[in-house]
Amino acid sequence: AISAGTYSVTVTGANGCTATASVAITQNATRPTVTISGSPTLDCTTHRTVLTANGGESYVWTSSSFPSTILSTTSTLTVTMMGNYVVTGTGANGCISTAQRYIMMPIPMGGAIITTPNTTVLTCNTPSIILSASGPYSSMPLSWSTGQFASTISINAPGTYSVTLSGMGIGCPSTATITITEYKTLPIVEINDTGLALNCTTTSTTLTATGTGVTYLWTGGSTASTLAVTAAGTYMVTVSGANGCTATATVAVTLDNTPPTVTAGSNSPVCMGGLINLTSTTATTYAWSGPNGFSSTVQNPSIINAAANNEGTYTLIVTNATGCTATASVTVIVSPLPILVIANPAAVSPPSTVDLTLAAVTIGSTLPSGTVLTYYSDVDVTVVVANPAAITIAGTYYIKATTLSGCVDIKPVVVVINTCASALVLVSPTDDYSTGTQTKQASTTISATSKVTGSANVLYKAGNSVTLSPGFKADSGTVFKAEIGGCN
Repeated sequence: AISAGTYSVTVTGANGCTATASVAITQNATRPTVTISGSPTLDCTTHRTVLTANGGESYVWTSSSFPSTILSTTSTLTVTMMGNYVVTGTGANGCISTAQRYIMMPIPMGGAIITTPNTTVLTCNTPSIILSASGPYSSMPLSWSTGQFASTISINAPGTYSVTLSGMGIGCPSTATITITEYKTLPIVEINDTGLALNCTTTSTTLTATGTGVTYLWTGGSTASTLAVTAAGTYMVTVSGANGCTATATVAVTLDNTPPTVTAGSNSPVCMGGLINLTSTTATTYAWSGPNGFSSTVQNPSIINAAANNEGTYTLIVTNATGCTATASVTVIVSPLPILVIANPAAVSPPSTVDLTLAAVTIGSTLPSGTVLTYYSDVDVTVVVANPAAITIAGTYYIKATTLSGCVDIKPVVVVINTCASALVLVSPTDDYSTGTQTKQASTTISATSKVTGSANVLYKAGNSVTLSPGFKADSGTVFKAEIGGCN
């Protein structure tokens, strides 16, 4: 072996001459510094670690457990088992060096646990849930997915929550998860009714709450699903679902108990034998009752041939569309009729007159107190006699008796006035007659151009002659008589 140094050689030629040469020999025997980097503990998740050799030009990896087995000839070695691992590194000068690393198996720390009081569902009754984390060691650091680090946290939203317990550098961390759901669906509620409008016929109604609720609370405190209502107002029910969530419904109940407006009337006073007419304002139904057992369901009933026993108070009860009633009454008076009995007055001669107002003319009549007598010269009782106490013209007159109640009786009375002129000239229109009985007398002659019309009954009586000259007229339906005989 040659050591480091300077070496020379001397060469002698055949001629005995010599020459010298020298060379310097150096030596590099420095060993490489080989190191290992990488975790000395297997990864908790992958259960492996990667070792890296540094400081050499080439490497050979072996294990103390298997020294004759080359595990790798690269600078890195993936380790999956605990043990002592050796790397031999060769430098550029061929010198070698070794390094070793003991790889440990991580200590399992046990599982993390998340517990809740009794539910994992958020509801209206349970708006928040307490999550508690625990592990094999009470002092192990922990962290929640919410960023909190306490052992208990309160959550109020659904989602998946996790907690991680640290391995404290000697063990693998442990993670637990829990899923929190939410059930806050409001219950469905509505109010059904048997009629929301109260009136005189419908005095109560029943409100019924339906839907998905399990408990009920009405205005006023009732907790049943139904509520009997007898008054107008707004009613509300609050229902609670199984999850504690609530919903409300309201309904308005009205009341119409306004009585109808009623007026009872009649055509009173009514004359005996006349027609009683009862009247009412409009309603839905009518119930009349009155004297002599009278009853009717007609709005405006009538009673014929009114008699004394029909006189009295008539009561009306009306009902409107809501069943409300009202009462009114009217008093009906049945007035007796006046009864005229006429005694024709005695005949008179001019200048005497006939007094129709004398009591003797109506003696025997039945006239209620306050009856008024009026006198007419026509059968239609339209022409009033100007002075009934001094009638100067013969004929048929009419007396009308009117009571204070308006009851009427009309009877004729005949007036006879004996008049006799020596001669008469009767002209139109002065001596025209259309109604009544008339007598014209003359001791000698009567000459007439007058007219007899309507219902007149006329007698011309003369001692010598009755002359009907052109212009005279007696209509069909009249009674006309001419006699020769004078005034007697």
